[in-house]
Amino acid sequence: GSDIVERVCAWNESAGNSRGNRRVGSWVSVWRQYELLKEEFHETRVAIERRDVIETVDGCVDVMVVAVGLMHRLGLTEQEIKDSIDEILSANESKFTADRRVARDTVEKFRDKGVEVEFSDVSPYVGKVIRSEDQKTYPIGKIIKSLAYTAPNLSGVLSES
Repeated sequence: GSDIVERVCAWNESAGNSRGNRRVGSWVSVWRQYELLKEEFHETRVAIERRDVIETVDGCVDVMVVAVGLMHRLGLTEQEIKDSIDEILSANESKFTADRRVARDTVEKFRDKGVEVEFSDVSPYVGKVIRSEDQKTYPIGKIIKSLAYTAPNLSGVLSES
């Protein structure tokens, strides 16, 4: 079958929710989509609280669908949505490192901030917070950015069309 981005954009067009125009910006439409996203997120939380696997999966997919719909309403083309997803995923993957030295240097950087980090024993090395005085910024289990991290460049992905 076709991918989620194509299907969600086609569904929105069929439903009368045409792609927005970033130059004009229909922020009312974008805000309405955001409100739907909050609703789906809340329903997912309720499903998790009830320990309902089926409804949790349903909620997760609904959140993805509504988030893609929000980008559609914002005016992104299907390709821009896909490229944005790829850019963010690549940035997330760059949190890991294949270089043991980079992993060790990253541990030192975080130790200096009062955050205890542990990297996996094998490449790709994945660093996680194991203790932190600042639980808001560095909660236990958070995947940290290695010194090899490359931030996403969405402005390079999104054209001005």
